[in-house]
Amino acid sequence: MNIQDKAVLVDLKISSWAAQATDHKLSDEINITKTGSTNSGRYVKKLLPANDQIKQIQQIANKLRKEFQAATLDWEGSSRLLPIEKLDDWVKTYNHYQNLFNTAVQNFVNAYPESINKAELALGELFNREDYPDDIASYFAVAQKIKPIPTDDFRTEIDSEVIRQLREEAKQATEEQTNKATKAFLEKLLLDINRIINATGPDAKRTRNSLFDTLRGTLNNAKAFNFNSNAELNALIEEGFDLIDGLSTSIPKEQKSAINVQATNLVQRIQSYGKPI
Repeated sequence: MNIQDKAVLVDLKISSWAAQATDHKLSDEINITKTGSTNSGRYVKKLLPANDQIKQIQQIANKLRKEFQAATLDWEGSSRLLPIEKLDDWVKTYNHYQNLFNTAVQNFVNAYPESINKAELALGELFNREDYPDDIASYFAVAQKIKPIPTDDFRTEIDSEVIRQLREEAKQATEEQTNKATKAFLEKLLLDINRIINATGPDAKRTRNSLFDTLRGTLNNAKAFNFNSNAELNALIEEGFDLIDGLSTSIPKEQKSAINVQATNLVQRIQSYGKPI
């Protein structure tokens, strides 16, 4: 079974109005007054000062991006790699945040005229009605596109030698992107384990459950991203689970030392993963 049978590509697009604008006139005034030049800097003003609704939209968008980054691996361009076995969970997560986003946007749009009136009072001479789009709803959107990983199928009327070359290039490109995705995962795994090493070192005062939860999530992702069921990688994953099995914030000092050594050894093996012995 190849990677096309085990994963899909996902493009996520989030559009949101920044509610900011450069005041060119004020920028020129400040630059000339302070520096004698018009090219020293610019003044960016907040168009809706202290507006909680626009902040809520931005927070939802940031959470969705974070969930997307955690569920997928970098592939190519805007496309990210998602294991098929995690597709249902991701779609539920996406739908949840899309609904939150759309509701927050609708609430913002409904209050938009009043928000502009409040901004005029807050900004005083800095207020410019032209900074505020009339079709504000069109500035917000959340959308995704789920698509298969391209295969090496090409039109039969193409010259056979060209087909062979294209198939070889497609195979090589897929292998390169798969290796890139695996490398990104291993870097994330190393980061999470090194945090546990720091938290169990001789100078560490306390640990946090979030450290273990984060590593556990990364290891669960590793199972899904081990598309070729590589035995060496599976062994590293299981060793990672053994490392944090039953751990909590209250770790005895003598156990911390053992965990630190175990984690350090695991880091070394991960760094050697895929290299000739």
